[in-house]
Amino acid sequence: MNQTLSDTWPTTVANYAVASGLTVADAGSTGTNSIVTVGNYNNGTNFGQIRIYHKAANGLVLDSNTLLRSPTPNYYLSGVAVADIDGNGQNDTVYVANGGPNGAPTTGSQIGIYRFTGSSLVKERSINFTGPAGSSAIETRSVAIWSHNGQHQIVTLGYYRMPGPTDYAQLGVWSWDGSNPISRVQLYNWTTTGPLGSGSQGYTVATGDVSNNG
Repeated sequence: MNQTLSDTWPTTVANYAVASGLTVADAGSTGTNSIVTVGNYNNGTNFGQIRIYHKAANGLVLDSNTLLRSPTPNYYLSGVAVADIDGNGQNDTVYVANGGPNGAPTTGSQIGIYRFTGSSLVKERSINFTGPAGSSAIETRSVAIWSHNGQHQIVTLGYYRMPGPTDYAQLGVWSWDGSNPISRVQLYNWTTTGPLGSGSQGYTVATGDVSNNG
C-alpha cells in the first residue's frame, strides 16, 4: 500500500531510524526517477532498511519499504547506487552494508543487488567479505557505478584496521554478470605512516571520465 509520509521516518517504539545513503534514479526501469534511501531501523531489533519513494504533487509516496535482518546485532546499510549491472536491460539497486557486535567496530561488509518491481525489491545476489587476516574491523561506506562502453562495475570505498592500530583505506571494484556470484575485480589499499594510531580511511567515492579520454 502506498503511503504519503512527512519529513520523519516512523518507528513503532521510541527508538530510531537513520538514513545513511540516498540516490535519485530509475530504480524500476520505467523511465521515471525514484528516490532510494538506505540506512537502518531499530524498534528494539536492528534491521537494515531500503526505502523507495516517488514524487507526487507536494509530497513523497512510499513505494517500497524493505527490512533486512542480519545475524549480527549492529547491521546497517551505508550507501546505494542504481544501474543495469548485469546488462539485461533492467536496473539494479546496489547497496553496501556493514555488520558486527554492538558497541564495537563492524567486522564484516556486504554488497547486495536487488531488482525493484515497482512495488517490492527482489534479491538477486549478495556477497559478504572481511578484511585481511589479522584485521579487527572493516567498514565499507560508499558505492558508485563505473560505466564504460555499456559495461558497469561496482566501486566501493571504506577501510579496514590492522594491529597498531593502523587503518587502511580500501577501494574495491566488483562485477556481476547476472548469474554467477559477484566477483572481485581489484582491491586497492593505502595508508600513511606516523605515530601509533595513524592511518587512512575512505568515506565517499564517485566515478567519471576524469582524464577526458572518453
